[in-house]
Amino acid sequence: MQRCGSIRDRAARKEQVMRRVLVLGSPGAGKSTFARALAALTGLPLIHLDAHYHLPGWQEPDPAEWDARLDGLIAGGTWIIDGNFGSSLDRRLARADTAILLDYPTLVCLSRLFRRIATLHGTVRPDAP
Repeated sequence: MQRCGSIRDRAARKEQVMRRVLVLGSPGAGKSTFARALAALTGLPLIHLDAHYHLPGWQEPDPAEWDARLDGLIAGGTWIIDGNFGSSLDRRLARADTAILLDYPTLVCLSRLFRRIATLHGTVRPDAP
């Protein structure tokens, strides 16, 4: 198991420890927060799936349109992708070289969700469409 310090050291030396990283977990697990920190540490481009999936007003895209959009996103050489979207997990896993699952107890995730709702009520999340 690698420690964050060794990842930071390798990133500083421009060694590619991870090139295509999936960050997965329940709502409220901290996927976006973790992915932002990892992107800052590694310099890899960050892709929030929610921002690419949802159309304005949180409308869902046509399945064929989403498939094409996702293919374009995962075709890149390097990325960190945060989000679940179980229907496309197999395709993303096939392209990823690293998958990180944030597995916290349900009560922890729920408390974070309630805090997010209370904090962001009436505003738009920075990673929202």
